[in-house]
Amino acid sequence: MLRSDTERDERGSALVSVLVIMLVLSIGGLALAAIVTNTTSMLVQNRTTVQSRAAADAGLSEAIAQGRRAGGVCAIGLTSTSAPRYTVSSSCSGGKVTITSTGFGEDGGTTVTNAVYSVTSAYQGLDGALVSASGSLNVSSIDVQSATNDGDIILNTGNFDCNNSMEVDGDLIVRNGSVSLSNACLIRGDLMASGNIVINNNAVGVGGKVVTLGSFSLTTGATVTGDVFARGTATVNSGGKVNGGITAVGNVTISGSATRVGGSIISGGAIEFNAATVVGSIVTSSTSDASFYKGTVGSVRVAGRFSSFQETSVTGSVESTRAGQSNSVTPGTVIGGALRVAGTISTWGAGPSAAGGITQNATGLVVPTAPTVPTPYELTTEAFVWTDLPYADTAWTGAGYTVLPAPGGCDFQNVAANVAIVNARTTPTLYDARSCSDVKMYNVTFNLKTDIAFVLKSASAQRLKINSADGQPHQFHLISPDATVNQLPTCASGYGTIVLSDVAMAPLITGAAYSPCTISIGQSSGGSRWNGQIYAGTVAWGGNSTPRMILDYKEVDLPGFDPAAGGGGGGGVTTTLGALVSQRDVP
Repeated sequence: MLRSDTERDERGSALVSVLVIMLVLSIGGLALAAIVTNTTSMLVQNRTTVQSRAAADAGLSEAIAQGRRAGGVCAIGLTSTSAPRYTVSSSCSGGKVTITSTGFGEDGGTTVTNAVYSVTSAYQGLDGALVSASGSLNVSSIDVQSATNDGDIILNTGNFDCNNSMEVDGDLIVRNGSVSLSNACLIRGDLMASGNIVINNNAVGVGGKVVTLGSFSLTTGATVTGDVFARGTATVNSGGKVNGGITAVGNVTISGSATRVGGSIISGGAIEFNAATVVGSIVTSSTSDASFYKGTVGSVRVAGRFSSFQETSVTGSVESTRAGQSNSVTPGTVIGGALRVAGTISTWGAGPSAAGGITQNATGLVVPTAPTVPTPYELTTEAFVWTDLPYADTAWTGAGYTVLPAPGGCDFQNVAANVAIVNARTTPTLYDARSCSDVKMYNVTFNLKTDIAFVLKSASAQRLKINSADGQPHQFHLISPDATVNQLPTCASGYGTIVLSDVAMAPLITGAAYSPCTISIGQSSGGSRWNGQIYAGTVAWGGNSTPRMILDYKEVDLPGFDPAAGGGGGGGVTTTLGALVSQRDVP
């Protein structure tokens, strides 16, 4: 059939339209594919960026928290090896700290964030009234006083022995050694030691808690006001008193009609109880035999058997969780609660009295959990850092001191004119006496009108007296510098002992006695007093008389030094994190 020209033209137009539509659809499909591909790539990239940025933010947050919590923000070094993974470092300059946190995404992406904060610096005084880095210390007849601070005694390495009389307003911390207290040696704060603690024949005791990584022994009427924690054994007898409780990993022995524990006893070892009073419960995880004779106790639960339970008054219940054992519980034992044993009971006559009933071969009894005694922070390795104090005269002059050589060959003992020179000073003065082998101050009296400091190798300062001539407070320092900055006491060749026996410092005078070598304190005639701090590589005690020597603790700032970062027993320059100045991602 023949078609008209009009029909042929319409068919051609339709074909062109179809071709145009196909071309448009093809282009649209290609564009859509490209968009989908690019979007997928962007999502993957954004996912990696989000992970790394979150990790960088986490590192920055941890660094800021550390700075707010502990200070010392100028040398932050943090690394996290698990998600979120980051590394953080910091540096200080011009009153600002720059904290750089690099975060790592799981797919290998990284984000580096810089945050700038303002910082303020302040000198942290030496920590503790008396700090000794090494060597045992035997003291007697001393009072460590403090009006506003805890006057701590800190002994880093060595044993501590007080065998006469002593009062310490703060804590006694013996980080690597044992403690022995006898007669009338009182610690008003806490007592902590890595070795054994023995309070024997003592009329006073401890006002806070006691923590020992060794064994604990308390006898003859002394009192511990707080709790006792012992990683070894614990013994309280002969009238000893613990107002708190006792936790001991080892055996516990409590004996004596006047002996009293106000709290509970938790033990990992055998229990021996004889004629004492325990207000709380006695619990042990040990399967060893437990022995109870007379006395009063709140309640008893043991993992072993009762080899003897005689004439004891128990307010609560009594339990033995060890099956297959015979428990000896005799007449005369009065139990306010129930008596339940996983084994059997051996007795005679009427047997014990138990208001809550007596059950043998009892089931469902819970075996006590073994106790632990964690190491307190004060006894950890990082808690003590020796403060190195190298000498810098420019910093002293910057603090307003005039630096002068010591007059007259450093002899104040025999040359009255040299004493007069010091007493005449009216502006802060530091005397550099390092050229002298010894500064002689025996039986010398300084009447100060200003702050005076001596930097020296050693000093013979027995019977030294320091007064205020104008009725104003002044500082008086004796400093033997530690030029080796290694956070260890380094006693250099030619340096010796600062002897402070029978020193009498007036109440208006405050000072620091510092030496990486030895500082000898004590008295032979009574009335000795030092206001401030004593900080030494080794503190030695000499002499014993009444009234007791007074060490009145006052924190002391020493200009002119660049101390290393300090911990417990240390000191140093602390930096405090201020306000945020700027924050940005580094390309």
